[in-house]
Amino acid sequence: MRRTKYDILLTLFSLLLIPILLSCEEHIETCVINPISPNLTAKELKEGNLSTIYNENIEFEMKNARVEEYNISQITIEGNFPENINYNSSNGKIILNGIPVRKGIYEFKITIRVTENVYGEQNKNMCGDTATESYTIIIN
Repeated sequence: MRRTKYDILLTLFSLLLIPILLSCEEHIETCVINPISPNLTAKELKEGNLSTIYNENIEFEMKNARVEEYNISQITIEGNFPENINYNSSNGKIILNGIPVRKGIYEFKITIRVTENVYGEQNKNMCGDTATESYTIIIN
């Protein structure tokens, strides 16, 4: 049987591809079959009042993992965020608090980055370590 150049190239390509796929087995398991990634909870934030203390929490969850095993390591806010409202994270939540100084409708996006609560090989099983969600706060 006579082999064509196409058959030879296909055979070589297959032989090169097999070791690559085998080395990605763990990545395929964690990112395709059981992907582990963070997700910010979508919710309607409560309205606030001018010159009155505002407190609100936004939780995150982990897909295919326990949230207790992860921390929020970075919070980024883009868009129109109310002046004098602060944000930080604690116990798997983003905490928004402060005393608003201007009325308005504030639309913004929050992006979090999470890391595992282990030392050394952080994020070794995660497909993505960030999550983004859009929110609105109305200050009356």
